[in-house]
Amino acid sequence: MRVTQSMLANNALRNISAGYANLGQLQDRLASGKKFTRASQDPVVAMNGMRYRTQVTEVAQFKRNLSEMYNFMESSDSALGEVNQALQRIRELTVQASNDTYNENDRKNIIQEIKQLNEHISSIGNTKVNDKYLFNGTNTISKPIDLSKLPNYINRPEFVDVTQTELPIEFQQFGDLEVGQLFSGVTLEAEQLAAQFNLDDVTELEGKIVRIGPFEGGETIDLPLGQATEGVYQFQLTAAQLAFAQENEIQVQVLDEEEYDALAPLDPDSPFVNNVGSLDVEVPQNLTVSINAATLEAARGAQVSVMIPGQGPLELTYDEETNSFVANVFRGYDPEAIQTATVEVNGQVVESRFEFELTDVANPTDYFVTVQLNGTEHRFVYDEESGKYVNEKPVYASLEEIQNAPREVELIPSASPVSSNKENIEIELLKGVTISNNIRPQSVLSAELFKNIQDITNELESMMGDMETASSGKEISRYLDKLDVHINNVLTERANLGARINRVEMIENRVLEQEIIAKRILSENEDADMEKVIIDLQTQESVHRAAMAVGARVIQPSLLDFLR
Repeated sequence: MRVTQSMLANNALRNISAGYANLGQLQDRLASGKKFTRASQDPVVAMNGMRYRTQVTEVAQFKRNLSEMYNFMESSDSALGEVNQALQRIRELTVQASNDTYNENDRKNIIQEIKQLNEHISSIGNTKVNDKYLFNGTNTISKPIDLSKLPNYINRPEFVDVTQTELPIEFQQFGDLEVGQLFSGVTLEAEQLAAQFNLDDVTELEGKIVRIGPFEGGETIDLPLGQATEGVYQFQLTAAQLAFAQENEIQVQVLDEEEYDALAPLDPDSPFVNNVGSLDVEVPQNLTVSINAATLEAARGAQVSVMIPGQGPLELTYDEETNSFVANVFRGYDPEAIQTATVEVNGQVVESRFEFELTDVANPTDYFVTVQLNGTEHRFVYDEESGKYVNEKPVYASLEEIQNAPREVELIPSASPVSSNKENIEIELLKGVTISNNIRPQSVLSAELFKNIQDITNELESMMGDMETASSGKEISRYLDKLDVHINNVLTERANLGARINRVEMIENRVLEQEIIAKRILSENEDADMEKVIIDLQTQESVHRAAMAVGARVIQPSLLDFLR
């Protein structure tokens, strides 16, 4: 095969072009310091790099979380230290005040200082860091302590009595009648009928037929007299029949069975033959019985029965629109009997509701009663209508069990001087490792703490009136034990906080080590070997220059080159 000059020229051009490409890649590596600038150049290394970079990003976020954690914890530790100092000072003042050698002015000064220390402790409890409250759990935007509500806690009502009332069953009398709906209770008195029609000598009503009519279209109702119960006859009338009977004259016949069998169908245009009297239409009281599903703590599918004394059970069905269990009563039930009936849910009797009576307070809706029964807490809230505290849900217990069960009067969260938020702020410091960075206010800054401090000042003020007749300092010194409890609570929480800080420090060391490892692995995966890149670049430049020189000799100048 003969190699021509054009073939040599093409090969030279290809070599020069490849040299440019290699030079470009090496120059990119030198400029960026990376092994590649596009994922397509090395997909496997690129995918590994994405995972390694994610790990580096996580470590960076953990470092930011650690900074936030230290900020909260160190601020909390400082605040607890100040609370401890304030409580220690209050204890010192209490010891001094219990000394009967102190005069009235001395105790006035002590009272003023204790009040200021109380305010100082309150302000510490409302400490904010980065515009977030330290001692209010997850609710960092609301102030945890409000001493203006302290009287609510101090002046809580006391128990007076607990009584049992009937389960509330709502009922209403029917109004307008609907066509097609059956109503029981149109009655005939058998004794009155016999007397009215000179049937006093009739001792046996068996075999007699009573016919009532004619209704619209000549329709009649026939019923054997032998079906009378205690002299009272009950008939089923539709609403249309009842309306027709109330507007028109309806007659009554009493027939023997032989006459009844021979009697032809009634002609609506002819009078009602063999009349023995007129029908006195009487509509009994018809009721709708309704019990709220929430009151029963029952839902659709539950079997709800009202056990009416002397009349048996009344089954109720669930109504989705009203969220109630409802039954329509058409047989003249006594409303009072229904109101005093017992209720069963799935065969279990629902006890009557309970009413706690407490001493009078200015704001009764700020309180509720809790009762512990078989490990379950039942809550009783204020009912404005009765002025007592009633259970929100049914309580399956007797009055004696309620009276003997542990019970407390508590404040609703919004009326308490100290926040009831018990949710911890959890911060993730390592993957799957979370630590809470907050102190619950109920642990160290409880309402009982502020109450005890208020009690100390009140006790001192009560001794100011007559120092000669005032009792000894025992009334004041008895608060020392209570203050010791609160001081110990602060120390315990501070120790717990210190233990968490120690663990955070260990986690920080681990995070820093992970950061070094993650960055090293990422560097090994992506960073270029700069010494090798420089040598390769110099080598490629030499090759490129040689290729250019060879190309210049192979590609001879043409006429166009001379014409330029």
